[in-house]
Amino acid sequence: MAKKNYKKIKGAVGIYQNISTKHYLAEKKIKGKNHNATFKTLYEAKQWREKYDGTEDSLLVAPERSHHATLKEVWEVMQRDHFPTLATSTKMIWRRRYKLLEIIEHLPMDQITPSRITSWVQHWANEFSQDEYQEQRGNARRCNLNNEINMFVTIFNWYKQSETFEKEALFLTNPIKRKHRALGFIKPVPDKKKQISLEDAYIFFEYLKPLYKQMAMLQFFLCSEDWRNCRLTMVQYRH
Repeated sequence: MAKKNYKKIKGAVGIYQNISTKHYLAEKKIKGKNHNATFKTLYEAKQWREKYDGTEDSLLVAPERSHHATLKEVWEVMQRDHFPTLATSTKMIWRRRYKLLEIIEHLPMDQITPSRITSWVQHWANEFSQDEYQEQRGNARRCNLNNEINMFVTIFNWYKQSETFEKEALFLTNPIKRKHRALGFIKPVPDKKKQISLEDAYIFFEYLKPLYKQMAMLQFFLCSEDWRNCRLTMVQYRH
């Protein structure tokens, strides 16, 4: 059914987006009665539709009252206090990896529980497993969520050690569990040929100065499976 000022979200049953505010309206019919709620993110709306059972004590994604800082607040303080000590490349990588955490950044740290991490991992694993994404990315398709999981662990560890949050973080434990890495599996990491071929090695050696050439050849053959034939091969190469 069409709704004024709302557009239907493709692939999300019972969820609409407000054209003006960009917020999401989720609807669910339980025992003949219609229920609805508005959320800032699509993730929250999906979680509400999945878990809401029509009762007041239903597990909702919307955060409860808390005296703890939200993930977003911790991230902002971390950027202010810790980022100046990091290399520029590291800061760029961390900001990129944080992107997937933005859908739970509104949650207080004490409400980011293992079950919510599970929902977060499953959400992105499903997103990246869709055929449309797989076709768009080609060989660059994502294999897992390990980098993003590690990013959360990094933030949480800094949060625990930070003097800014030392009191509120004292009794919190990391919600990341071993199972979350398994849940974040999307496809096997492709095998990569990491060893240079003998022919390519010879070409590389030709561009080196004599002293460095001998050192490079020695290291190359000592690290190869044919290290016992290193001396013989080097002698043959000279001739």
